Amino acid sequence: MNEDLTVLRHTYDFMVWIFLRVEKYRRNQRYTFGARIENAVVNLIERLIEAKYTAHKKEILRHANLEIEKLRYFLRAS
Repeated sequence: MNEDLTVLRHTYDFMVWIFLRVEKYRRNQRYTFGARIENAVVNLIERLIEAKYTAHKKEILRHANLEIEKLRYFLRAS
C-alpha cells in the first residue's frame, strides 16, 4: 500500500513540474504539445488512482503505460 502512495506522490510531483514547464513554452508550442502533455499526465494520474481502488489492475495499468509512452514522445518532440 505504501508503494501505491509513493507512485501517486511522485506522479503528482511530476505533474506539477510539467505544468510549470509548459507555462514557459512558446505560444504555438503551448497550445499544441503543451496541451497534449498536460492531458497525458492528467490521464496518467487518473489511471493510477483507478488502479489503486480496483481489483482488476492489469488493464488499467496497461492504459497508464500507454500514457507514459505518449508523454515520452511528446516531451522529446517539444
